[in-house]
Amino acid sequence: MAKQTFGELFASLPVVEQNRLIIRIMDACNVSIWTVQSWYKGTRTPRLRNMEIIADFLGKSPLELFPVKYEKATRRKQSEVAGTNESVKRGPGRPRKKKE
Repeated sequence: MAKQTFGELFASLPVVEQNRLIIRIMDACNVSIWTVQSWYKGTRTPRLRNMEIIADFLGKSPLELFPVKYEKATRRKQSEVAGTNESVKRGPGRPRKKKE
């Protein structure tokens, strides 16, 4: 059997199973139906923890379901833990003004 991404695997399920899976993912990941739909359509990417939850439900590895995205997410998480990610140090938005 060829490896299938989350979207391909989801599309191959019967509609009843798709609906059950959506409900399980919504409950476990604490997200809306629209978020789950954006994940299986490929317009958005779940966070690392949510990728692992989905993979666990389907009995697959996260790397198999989200090949490129899982690798990027794990690398990003490792750099955050190591403190090498500049965006983590600076934070969101504009830099603060210096006090005089």
